[in-house]
Amino acid sequence: MARQEIILGTPPAGLGGDPPRTASMKINAMTQELYEKNAALGTAASRGAQTARKAASGEVLIAGFNGIGIQNDLRSTLYTRGIPSDIISSGTCLGFADGYDLGIPGANGAGVYGVLESSVHWSEMSGGDGIQQEFKRPNTTYRRVALSLASWGPWVIVGTKTVGTNLEGAIIERGVNGNGGYTRFADGTQICWGSFSGYIANRTIEYLFAAPFVEGVQVCIAGTVVPSSRYDTTWSMWSGNPRVWNFTSTVDSQNTVQCLAMGRWK
Repeated sequence: MARQEIILGTPPAGLGGDPPRTASMKINAMTQELYEKNAALGTAASRGAQTARKAASGEVLIAGFNGIGIQNDLRSTLYTRGIPSDIISSGTCLGFADGYDLGIPGANGAGVYGVLESSVHWSEMSGGDGIQQEFKRPNTTYRRVALSLASWGPWVIVGTKTVGTNLEGAIIERGVNGNGGYTRFADGTQICWGSFSGYIANRTIEYLFAAPFVEGVQVCIAGTVVPSSRYDTTWSMWSGNPRVWNFTSTVDSQNTVQCLAMGRWK
């Protein structure tokens, strides 16, 4: 109903105003409506609103505190650069992040964007695997869990678009550049290939791999020389550096040299 104004009349005596009965009827009608409306509101109307990133028990959640209901940019924040203790007990927060800042496998430069979801509901390490983050890219999801309050474990692929169901053998990155091509697998295996034509006798040629291998792990090299001007049985190929491969021969030739290398990228 519309608000009913009680007529007070002319001061000071109130001449011409509502008599007591009429005024009381208006009050009864309006208070009855207020009580009926209040009864229909439910418990949320009587609860306090969330005042911090972590809502207390019984508080009404506010859109935005947990990255829900807003566009939340998490780049260069403690969610991407911090350790578990920085965000512990904060509940769940999700938003836009850069995989390069997070150290996502294969993110070799800035601009590998995705959605980061942090779920840290415990106040210390008794929660174990519950202290975790997920980074979601098109067709691929990565997850890491806390090893301690000061360090995260490695990122592990938990979903990817691939043939078959073995995620360890899943291809997570491939590319081609001026040095050839490469393929990276989820289990850390990397394959690189490259080629060139023409070489000079007794001169070692050094070429970069299309993608570097990890330090400290031997790179296995296989190659072939495709004869275009002459057959050559004197050539050799090797790699003593995770970034380059080498070729030499005792003859001059315009033959095409092809290299295939296998090692690890992590």
